[in-house]
Amino acid sequence: IDPIKFKFWASWLATQTDLSKHPVRVLAPIKFMSQSKIPYKMYGEGLFTGSEFNKAIYNNYVAEHTMPANNVAKALMVMVYNNTIDTDFQAIKNNYIQGQLTKVDDNRVNDKNIGEDGYKTKLPRNFWNMSNPNVWVRYLLGAPRINLNEYIVYENGKIMTVADSLGLPLDKAFQNPNSVNAQNNLLKKVFTNEITIEEARLELKKSEKVNKTSAKQVIINQETLFPLLNKEGDTESTIKAFNDADETRTLARKYSKETKGISVFDFDDTLAFSDSKVLVKMPDGKITKITPAEFALGAEQLQADGADFDFSEFNKVVNGRKGPLADLALRRQEKFGSGDIFILTARPQLSAPAIKMFLDGIGLNIPLENITGLENGSPEAKALWVLDKTAQGYNDFYFADDALPNVQAVKNILSQVDVKSKVQQAKSSKEVNLDKEFNVIIEQQSGKQWFKEYSNARARVEGKKANKFEFFIPPSAEDFVGLMYKVLPKGEKGNLAMRWINDNLLDPFNKAEQNVISAKMAVANDFQALRKGLDNIPGNLMEESGYSNFTWSQALRVYIWNMQGDTIPGLSTRDNRSLVKLIENNPSMKVFAEKIAFIQKGKSYPSPRDNWVGGSITSDIIDGIQKVYRKEALAEWQQNVDIIFSK
Repeated sequence: IDPIKFKFWASWLATQTDLSKHPVRVLAPIKFMSQSKIPYKMYGEGLFTGSEFNKAIYNNYVAEHTMPANNVAKALMVMVYNNTIDTDFQAIKNNYIQGQLTKVDDNRVNDKNIGEDGYKTKLPRNFWNMSNPNVWVRYLLGAPRINLNEYIVYENGKIMTVADSLGLPLDKAFQNPNSVNAQNNLLKKVFTNEITIEEARLELKKSEKVNKTSAKQVIINQETLFPLLNKEGDTESTIKAFNDADETRTLARKYSKETKGISVFDFDDTLAFSDSKVLVKMPDGKITKITPAEFALGAEQLQADGADFDFSEFNKVVNGRKGPLADLALRRQEKFGSGDIFILTARPQLSAPAIKMFLDGIGLNIPLENITGLENGSPEAKALWVLDKTAQGYNDFYFADDALPNVQAVKNILSQVDVKSKVQQAKSSKEVNLDKEFNVIIEQQSGKQWFKEYSNARARVEGKKANKFEFFIPPSAEDFVGLMYKVLPKGEKGNLAMRWINDNLLDPFNKAEQNVISAKMAVANDFQALRKGLDNIPGNLMEESGYSNFTWSQALRVYIWNMQGDTIPGLSTRDNRSLVKLIENNPSMKVFAEKIAFIQKGKSYPSPRDNWVGGSITSDIIDGIQKVYRKEALAEWQQNVDIIFSK
């Protein structure tokens, strides 16, 4: 290698790959495209004049290189330098292609929140560590992940879906969010040699029935338990919504917390007026246009009536003008900055660049990532987005929207999870109030002034004297309410004091216990539904599995604990490996085990105890609820107890 020539070509490759006509970019074969039917271009007509108009034209699709061209250029030079072209170039030949990617999916690949700061200019770290590198792993790491059933590729002289070309197709009838998620997870395992493609096909086939049932359960949960759930979401997103609510309530129960403010504005008819319309096509063929306000109010009913929406015009900001709250948003930007100002619109996410362009024009410089297009006109969609922000620690909200149902839905969810600023201000002094109020009750009963403090020794002496002539059963034998009667004053003050005890001690305890019971019932129902949704599961899991005298229940639990990396007391390495292999070689039981771990509502399956052999899956789950969830449910009651019965 001539060092001078090598440096020249290395520099040329490294510095010129951003040029669209660079050989490294152009020579990648065009092999895949999206099957999406959204229009190719959008136009920001009415916003700009003259030379600026072209800036408002942008595409719904991008030309995508599966391997970033700068990565390929660097890899080629490394191969040349190390003289490994013959052995290493095959990885580039097999994976470096180009095609058409929707802008939405491109944003998912580039999302900095998916790990490693996004994959816009790099490949996942484990790509080069694969024994047979497959670049499609780059498209399986986003959240939500890209659906490879929606892209077609030219492979071996045939046109097929990308999923089909990878050897793991999914029938159209089973392409629900849960099955697509399972398909992507299995493909990642295949790429990293955790399982074979044959094992992946078998496991996906075994899970189709239960995934379809789970997808239906998401809809049932939305209709009966939590209206904010996305009916089109998978089980993971459902669990996230439940966990967001739980996390927010946990944060809200804390009496002392730092205020974290957020301003959320709708776009249409709030920050801006525009002439953009949504095209609505009804089942009878009738096509009408509706305004953003009409879409926000009527989208749910129209969708229920079978309407299809065309957002091609709604992706633009047509003839934009400042809306009624634009000046307020500018004042909040001047006071707080724009980092915690968000735009939440029913428009598609594809409209975000046009919205930002308009807002920049009026001086409202909101980061592009702070503009969220839901492509959903339902109030629940906005409330669910707000719920996610509460779980991130935001606890002082300003929310503005021209549609009253949206305002009411957000107001309701903020009220339920206790993050309104007024609620928080009241709670910040709760520690002082509870302590004082209980001391006043004691004063009314005993005559001891509420503000006086006693040493431990004097308190014991005074207490012994006060109870000198009582001959009741010892306090340890009485229930909690019986003990509280001893501190109640007489008459109407006693009635008020008992009401106070109910509000601050008895009611929070009863509410927590009811939540624990509900959690047990929910998990039990999920477990039974899971068993019914899978074929070839033994009717009695306590039957022997065929390995030594271990039961299927014990084998399943050992497999789950291995998934979590738990150490299992008293189990030899040989038995551990054999039981894991037993489940891995049975696709139905493997899916069953993974789903059991999954129904813990975002929490890990309870770790094994020393006497785990005598337990069961049911006892593990109930024990986990009793130990972990019960403590969380009782958090508010425990805080009150700690304050009320402090020294």
